[in-house]
Amino acid sequence: MQWTLESLAREVHISPSQLGRVFARRYGISPMKYLTRVRCVQLATLLARSRRPVGELMHEVGWRSRGNAARQFRRITGLLPTEYRDQSQQRARPVTPLTDGYAKCPRCGQEVEIASVLMIPNAASL
Repeated sequence: MQWTLESLAREVHISPSQLGRVFARRYGISPMKYLTRVRCVQLATLLARSRRPVGELMHEVGWRSRGNAARQFRRITGLLPTEYRDQSQQRARPVTPLTDGYAKCPRCGQEVEIASVLMIPNAASL
């Protein structure tokens, strides 16, 4: 079901304007702004966990328009959905071990001495 103020009002048997007033008074936000935030949270979760196409995920959380979804997501998170996915999956990547106490940083690709990152004194003597 595509949620609109009218469809939600029908579900609870009141007018759309009355639903908007009651909801805003109770929660401090309009029903549609609340729904937009819920969709953004759901989309962010899916983006961080899935490699499925962004448009497919947008549709799954209830947006019909990819452009509107991207605008709303950016307004709330400060990032486009693709940027959010890239950043969240970059943070989740483990460090790739190399050899001899060095590891490759997943962000910049630079080799880093593990002991210095972990602040282990005299690691060579361990």
